[in-house]
Amino acid sequence: MPFGPAGLTGMRATRVQRLHHRGLAWPMLGLGMVSGLAMGGGMIAGLVSWIGALLITSQLESKAWFLAPLLLGIFSFGFVAMIAYVVAGPDGTAEAGMIPAHGTT
Repeated sequence: MPFGPAGLTGMRATRVQRLHHRGLAWPMLGLGMVSGLAMGGGMIAGLVSWIGALLITSQLESKAWFLAPLLLGIFSFGFVAMIAYVVAGPDGTAEAGMIPAHGTT
């Protein structure tokens, strides 16, 4: 009883049926591996951007922009936090409201 696009067969009673590899089995496996690597890279890039946004907003006087991405990211709404930060967040170029770095005046 074949199933799936590659024509793989399932188990019948206690033995495994023959596996019939079609012409697209190896390219699809390669494509799946490349797409998995791309997804992993995207997840790492999202984590790095989230941490960067937290570091930038932690220096602001108002902690609302720090707490919003922090809590939304913790509760798996990090994408919403990043969109809100990009659209309406502080741009980081204004120095008013910034806490001076340690050891500077």
